[in-house]
Amino acid sequence: EYLDDLMTEKELLDKGKFPEIAKIIDEKIVTLKHRSHKFKAANIMQNTKYRIIEKVFMPQSTKYKNSAFISKLLGIKGRNLRQLERNTKTKLSIRGRGSMADRKKEDELAATLDPKFEHLAHDLHIEIFAEAAAEQSHIRVANAIQCLRQSFLEILDDLDSKQSAPSMRNTFPRGPHTNTQIQYQPSQQMYMANNLLPPAPPAQYGQFTGISSLETPQFIGDRNVTAMMRSVGNLGPMFSRSNVRQSPYDRHQFKNELLMRN
Repeated sequence: EYLDDLMTEKELLDKGKFPEIAKIIDEKIVTLKHRSHKFKAANIMQNTKYRIIEKVFMPQSTKYKNSAFISKLLGIKGRNLRQLERNTKTKLSIRGRGSMADRKKEDELAATLDPKFEHLAHDLHIEIFAEAAAEQSHIRVANAIQCLRQSFLEILDDLDSKQSAPSMRNTFPRGPHTNTQIQYQPSQQMYMANNLLPPAPPAQYGQFTGISSLETPQFIGDRNVTAMMRSVGNLGPMFSRSNVRQSPYDRHQFKNELLMRN
């Protein structure tokens, strides 16, 4: 009779105005229904299967929506949750308010008082189901709880890192509106004798951002010796026969050419 009275009051109650009272009534109805179930105990002397159903609440936070957490837990086409089921040899189901994508349909199913949708009256949780020998069932459920806790921590860290990471667009300025300019402009060409590098710019000038593209190399005589490699901005080294140190072999060849000409 008490259960019937609660069911009647629940139908008359406006959930929009009294959501907390409706929640208390739903919890009381579920408790009374569970009490009416037949007492069940494990028979450990016989090799019979024993069923365990355990519920684990999902983390709640105001920083992100429940849908973001559920999508991370499920993975692409539910592969993450299915892999977790295979590893723990259990069956995992997401239940409770917010477990359905269509919120309007969820409210309609919750109002039908169908025993299949009783879970919609509770907070968002995961239902763990294991069926095996008594000791194996408890081990599988414990393993599933441990794996879910680890998954929850990884998902929370991932969501927090995405929200706290600064936007790359605001970190690095780009485009013509930037104030980056090249201040160091050499007044004359720099000839690098003996293959020496050009001197570094003074400290008070800006830093080079790069050197422009090189001109096509020029060749002298039949020996195809590079005469000059010069950048468009006259910033690179310039080489010729007069400022490039010759090797002993080159000097020997040069002497032989002079002897042949004379």
